[in-house]
Amino acid sequence: TLVMDLKIKEITNCKKSLDDVYKLLWKKFKDDGKGITEQEFFNFCVDVCGDELNEIQNYLNEPKEIDFESAFKPFGLDFTPSYKNKDDENSSWLGLQFDAKEKLIVKMVYSNGPSYLAELSPGDELIAINNSRVTVENRDKLLKTLSIKEESTFIINRMGDILNFNIRPQKQPHNKFDLVKVENPTDSQKERYENWLNCKWDYK
Repeated sequence: TLVMDLKIKEITNCKKSLDDVYKLLWKKFKDDGKGITEQEFFNFCVDVCGDELNEIQNYLNEPKEIDFESAFKPFGLDFTPSYKNKDDENSSWLGLQFDAKEKLIVKMVYSNGPSYLAELSPGDELIAINNSRVTVENRDKLLKTLSIKEESTFIINRMGDILNFNIRPQKQPHNKFDLVKVENPTDSQKERYENWLNCKWDYK
């Protein structure tokens, strides 16, 4: 919704926004009490900004990484991925989350991450990695220091069955994103920025 809102603002020079689409939808619902299809939603977007928002529709039809950089650029802002902590940049990532209480039980497996591709499942219990016993105390250190250049062997307890999985971690994804003003903004970038945020470009 953020990218959609920014796109509408870009097209209309901040005279319209996604809120205007929602207002039309609410009015329609009050009038007939019926829901709408995806295409009808984008028809309302056309009514607001005169554009079918094909870029946004492509995200729905072909799931892919959202191009935040292109979304913020018309407003004179660079979208810069980074890391919260310096150590995160060199950490490995498995694409899973552990249960907050049962700290060795897998709670969630992220789609298309290393653990997902290796077919780990929620409820799996992590027992060992590369022949080293995993404990609550050493879990995070072991996981973060795994090599992304080779597979590691995970021993898992799945409902009483002891299974081996070979998983090759990936580099830790960015977990912090900064918005920084471009150094040499165009007049249109300044104007959109000021209309959107209701403050002068040079305001510190």
